[in-house]
Amino acid sequence: MAGRALLHCDLNPGNVLITPDGRAVVVDWALTSFGAPWVELGLLIPWLLRDGMAPTQAAEWLEQFPSWASAPDHHIDLFSRCLAEQWQIQEKRNPQAWVVELADLTSRWEQYLESRNQR
Repeated sequence: MAGRALLHCDLNPGNVLITPDGRAVVVDWALTSFGAPWVELGLLIPWLLRDGMAPTQAAEWLEQFPSWASAPDHHIDLFSRCLAEQWQIQEKRNPQAWVVELADLTSRWEQYLESRNQR
């Protein structure tokens, strides 16, 4: 997951504003970090699922990005396990509905990857 790409690390519907002329503006850069470019895409997964995509659809959407498509599967698997675990820990600390939902969504993604890997 290491890399030199600047990562926002908190892309969510509230941090991407659409201007009247249709441009996207990313705001609230408080959690920036550096890492592999595909990590930012991985952080979008719960939001893609929350917006109604099935895990298979999210996986197909992610594959259009070269950084995601070329990332080793075992790196994505590890990232996904860590992301799900992080949201499960947050859920225990802060059981608000939106945190519970993100914990569930990241767990669903992790389960999808596990079932895909078993094929």
